Amino acid sequence: MSSSNYHDALHCKYQSGSSTLVDEIKSVRLANPDYGYRTVTLALKNKGINVNHKAVLRIMRENNLLCQAFNRRTKKYNSYKGTVGTVAHNRLNRRFKMDRHFKKSLLM
Repeated sequence: MSSSNYHDALHCKYQSGSSTLVDEIKSVRLANPDYGYRTVTLALKNKGINVNHKAVLRIMRENNLLCQAFNRRTKKYNSYKGTVGTVAHNRLNRRFKMDRHFKKSLLM
């Protein structure tokens, strides 16, 4: 960045976003606390406010409005798929020693 652009940027007053947009985002988040920036953007578009999703994300970051309910860090990996297949009957019941050979195989 050149020094002239740097000093020019110091004196410029950039718009931090309209307060009405911030109020609309807050109202959407209060009505739906599980909404992230993508669904907030869609809700604003349904209200007739055409705004970029990156602007919504920036405003939500600045105002601490991001959704924390479905963060990747909150969920741990779980590979359990339930009972798969059929479970065999427990015919041995931990009685492994018999007086004759191959007696257990005849019971099964």
